[in-house]
Amino acid sequence: MRIVHFLLIGIWYLLSCRYVFAKPSVEPSLSLVQAYPFIHGLLLISLAYTTLFYFLRVKKYLAYLSIFWGILSISLQVYTSYTVISLGLHALIISIITLLSWRLNKIIRPLQTVQDQNDVLSHILAGEQARLKAVVESTGDLIYSLDRDLRFITFNTATYTTFKGFYEKDIHVGDCYSDISAKQVFDMMQPNIKKAFAGDSVLSKMQYTMRGNTYYREVRINPIREANGEILSIAIFSKDITEAEMIAQTLRYSESLLEATFEQSPDALFLVDFDTFHINRCNTRALQLYEAYSEDLILGRHGFDFHKHQITANEQIEIKQFIRERGVWSGEYEYKTFKGNWFWGILKLSSLLLGNKSYILVRVSDISERKENEHKVVEKEANLRAILESNDQFIWLADETFTLIDHNQIFANMLMQTFGLQMLPHMNLVTSLPYIYQTMWKLRYKRILKGNRDTYIDAYEYKGREYVYQITGFPVYEEDQGVATRASLFARDITAQVMAERTLQDNQRLLASINQHLQDALFRSTPSGKLLYVNHGFFKMFGYKEEEVYEQDVRQFYENPADRIHLQELLNETQHYDDQECKMKRKDGSFFWGAISGTQSQDENGSIFYDGIIRDITQARQNKTQLKKQNKKLKKVNGELDKFVYSASHDLRAPLSSLLGLLDIARLSESEAERQQLLAMMTKSVKKLDAFIQQIIQYSRNSRVEVAPALIDFQEMIESIFDNLKYMPNSANIAHQLDFDIETPFYSDYFRLHVILSNLISNAFRYANPYIDKQFIKVLIHTSADKVHIAISDNGQGIKAEYLPHIFKMFYKANESNTGSGIGLYILKETLEVLKGKIYVDSIVGEGTTFSMDIPNLQQPQANL
Repeated sequence: MRIVHFLLIGIWYLLSCRYVFAKPSVEPSLSLVQAYPFIHGLLLISLAYTTLFYFLRVKKYLAYLSIFWGILSISLQVYTSYTVISLGLHALIISIITLLSWRLNKIIRPLQTVQDQNDVLSHILAGEQARLKAVVESTGDLIYSLDRDLRFITFNTATYTTFKGFYEKDIHVGDCYSDISAKQVFDMMQPNIKKAFAGDSVLSKMQYTMRGNTYYREVRINPIREANGEILSIAIFSKDITEAEMIAQTLRYSESLLEATFEQSPDALFLVDFDTFHINRCNTRALQLYEAYSEDLILGRHGFDFHKHQITANEQIEIKQFIRERGVWSGEYEYKTFKGNWFWGILKLSSLLLGNKSYILVRVSDISERKENEHKVVEKEANLRAILESNDQFIWLADETFTLIDHNQIFANMLMQTFGLQMLPHMNLVTSLPYIYQTMWKLRYKRILKGNRDTYIDAYEYKGREYVYQITGFPVYEEDQGVATRASLFARDITAQVMAERTLQDNQRLLASINQHLQDALFRSTPSGKLLYVNHGFFKMFGYKEEEVYEQDVRQFYENPADRIHLQELLNETQHYDDQECKMKRKDGSFFWGAISGTQSQDENGSIFYDGIIRDITQARQNKTQLKKQNKKLKKVNGELDKFVYSASHDLRAPLSSLLGLLDIARLSESEAERQQLLAMMTKSVKKLDAFIQQIIQYSRNSRVEVAPALIDFQEMIESIFDNLKYMPNSANIAHQLDFDIETPFYSDYFRLHVILSNLISNAFRYANPYIDKQFIKVLIHTSADKVHIAISDNGQGIKAEYLPHIFKMFYKANESNTGSGIGLYILKETLEVLKGKIYVDSIVGEGTTFSMDIPNLQQPQANL
């Protein structure tokens, strides 16, 4: 477009020059133009105006103007003979126009720039105001501003709607805030408004009552300042937080009720960290049962510290795994108190999730008296117990050949519903079962007949339904010989209990786990005698329906209402009482004896509550004289876990790999002699595999196998390990580098050390890098008087840094392509800990891995005599 403009201006100027300076003799028709000079002036003014109008909008107009006038001056020579005169005249005109253009540009351009900036700012400001108004109108919070006379300046739609709904008044700009709002609201707002006009930003929470309802609002008030800093108005932001406040109050009430229930439990309760099994909390009953004078003696200790017989690390892992899968685990154990006394207790563990943290709820019930009598009954009346048809447990008796001798009817029902088996006289209790259970039950019967008393928790599935049983087996002895000839077994269906305990959730899970199977009655009441909360045990104990019980005065539950008054006075004095025996009255008018424990608590509003628990002790009082007979009907609640499964590590694959390699060679061999040699080598590998399995089984019973120090021949051990692994894939391409520095004889457990080294070397073979030419496994051994330092290095695949902290965990697999069990390095770590050794790992992905170990010398060399 600029070129077009220049061309038009040039043509216009040339035409003006041609007509003004043309000679009449040459152009007679132009004499009229010469006669009227004003035409020439008009042409010049038009040219100047056009040039000025265009070049004021071009930044580099001076350069363009110079080029333009230069071309025109040269062109004039063609049209006029007055070259010198025209050049001078045109130079003067050009100078005047150029100077005038430059001065006008200096004056007009800044004014134009300011105007353009104002237009842009006005557009931006209009857009921001529109967006701000949209945000203010879209929120449900109240937003409005007041001047110093507390008159409305602005307000959003939410403010108008809320004031209209609460006060039934329309608000307009200029209305006084004190005239519109309620007096109680204005009285609460007035101090905050004064602070805002004093220059402070105010944030407060308000509570007020209107039309019988309580409301909560969060109010923020900010001063609005003028350019000189003077405060002429304030902005108020009001948010309804009624629902959030009600939820918070309900949560605080639930936590108070939960805390009272936890403390009033008749059993010892502990809250244990799922990962570390350290105790975080315990109730008052736990302190009493374990004879601890302070919580500090219990908190922070391991959950199995109080057991008479140690629970091994493997057993603890199995227990945790069972809890993860089933949600609950239970067993009977003997415990030691802080004063050195012993008692029997039922241990019940339930999984619990509080927030994002996993816990275990531990319940211990004192059954010492029951166990003492149970032991006597088992020894003297075992045959009678086995055939009790009145017992609600499944009971059966088997002889040494696993033949059924006797049973109750519900045992026959159990076989039908669980396995689809029809009860037959003298049926074999092992071979009649499905094949997958025969070996397990055969081993169980043999253990019982050897004199062991075992408890199991079994889960079976039949026709899409799961059944869970708690089974306890007792040996039955011949009176004259003292030899167990029969096995008596008791089973209880705990399917419903297990299923219910899987659904426990957060804080409600804790409350449900206490109340679900609790036969005792829990309650919360007011000093005036009104019931606020009761559990299902309360309904069952007193015979009331839920809609009926809250209408009753608590004194109606006592045979003597004065007992209620006495207990209330006791709480007012001591805030706590335990096991106060009172005669209680049911809805049908019958009576029973109850042991009541209670505490007095107070909420944040100062209201007093009585929390208590009632335990029906009628039967216990009667059983003091008939304990032996009633013990015949005791239920077996044993929970010793018998699901210990021996897990062989992936090191077992090394002999198997060698065997598979020999098989491949045998298939290709055509020589009978070579085949016989290969068969001999296969037999040797199978025998080694069988021996290694036996050693792993012995190792799994680590607590029973003592460390047996022996002189270690590292040369023989390492060569044996490499020999066992020589048929693994790619083993022929991997170089063996041995660096032994045996300064002093080294003594350790040969089997355990063999397990450790075999595991690491086989891993080095398994995870070698097949994409490099020079693969190697380097074994460095240096002995000294106090220890041996072993380093096993390779240039294999390596382990990612984020996996290194977890590789020694059971079942952890750092390599997704790993088909092993994931237990090899775990067994290595456990074995190394028995030898008091330490292990370190250094690995880089793609470069290799180094395992370094320091193992103590278990026997110092003897001096020469």
